[in-house]
Amino acid sequence: MKILKSYYWIFCVIPFCSASSLGAAEWLYQKDVIYHKSQGHNIIALADSQMLQVQYTHIKWKTVDAWKRGRQLHLAYAPSTGAVLLDPKSKKYFPIISGLKEHPIDSLLGEKLTKADSEFEFIECYRYADALWDKELNRAYKEVLNDDEDRKLNAGERKIIVESQRKWIQYRDAQIRAFREFYGPRRSGTIWQTIAAERIMELTKSQAQRLTRMKGF
Repeated sequence: MKILKSYYWIFCVIPFCSASSLGAAEWLYQKDVIYHKSQGHNIIALADSQMLQVQYTHIKWKTVDAWKRGRQLHLAYAPSTGAVLLDPKSKKYFPIISGLKEHPIDSLLGEKLTKADSEFEFIECYRYADALWDKELNRAYKEVLNDDEDRKLNAGERKIIVESQRKWIQYRDAQIRAFREFYGPRRSGTIWQTIAAERIMELTKSQAQRLTRMKGF
């Protein structure tokens, strides 16, 4: 089930990439980080004290466990992959489930906000981030439905998850209507449109992160 926005804002169109490695130009965000150690089969400790829960997909745990402390990695992000740890040597990566001090989408949003000079530009910043979180949400939702850890979901389990997401969409749409009324024509000044845009983005972000964490523990 594709999760579509029911309100009028414009989305950014970003090419989908399904390969296990992406070219430098295809990552929207990259930041150098230093590997410290592997703790268990899905926890990576970085030198900056971040403890990341990851999924070993394109890089196996045994490979990571053999890495030496101090190995340079990249915290990277693309809409097709989500937030990942990228090994610049092999060009392969594995997804991050949780543990980030700041998600790359929040970093991208922050960079845009610092350059915004008007309320219209602030609104566009939040619309941009909301579009990225929406892509996160849809990708995470599909991954939850296709999860085959231990075994695949049976028809009954899948139905419950689908129905839960449909009800969340109803909740989201009701919240958006409430934001429009509360921050709408009765208030003067475009700053209220900016606040509404931020609140809507937060709705999408929270559900995207909730679905992503379902793949962890």
